[in-house]
Amino acid sequence: MDHPDDPFDVEKPLDPAAQRLQTRMRRLILISSLTMVLGLMSVFVAILYRINRSDETRTDKIPALALTHSIEIPSSHTILSATISNGRIIVHLRADGRDSIRIFDAGSGKPLGSVALDRK
Repeated sequence: MDHPDDPFDVEKPLDPAAQRLQTRMRRLILISSLTMVLGLMSVFVAILYRINRSDETRTDKIPALALTHSIEIPSSHTILSATISNGRIIVHLRADGRDSIRIFDAGSGKPLGSVALDRK
């Protein structure tokens, strides 16, 4: 229980030097708090800017390939899948029960190589 006439509970007035020190500390805490809040706000603004910036400024877009040539594949082969990656066309073929992969240049259509796939 609090007793109003308890000598240990009564706050003594601060002397002028301690009051000046207390004022300085409050001012420093206010300045450092404002600095921290401004820093956090700038981080959030930067994150929101990066998330919402337009697609025209993005550098991770892949340029479109100009595919003007045809690729010759024998009629006895069946195309199982085809993919374009890094300027190359990769075709998975099957003929007479054997699979193979052929790689072509996407710009010119010239064959770059082939890999036979053998099953064990």
